[in-house]
Amino acid sequence: MDLNYEEMTTCEIIEYYKRVKDYIDQGFRVEGLKDELNLISKTLKGKSTEMSGSELDQYLVEIETYLKSIRH
Repeated sequence: MDLNYEEMTTCEIIEYYKRVKDYIDQGFRVEGLKDELNLISKTLKGKSTEMSGSELDQYLVEIETYLKSIRH
């Protein structure tokens, strides 16, 4: 299933991020999850006007932490 991130609402993106985060928390460390996190981060930055700055920063910092946990 191809996701079109730009067409998703901010709430849908956050819910999708939580699912990806759950996979990572379960121990999955695949390159595809890293790609998904990068796309989610990019999309959240693009929708930054729909979120408060602190809420956006919280998600972006968390995503960056998960990106670092996935081996290159």
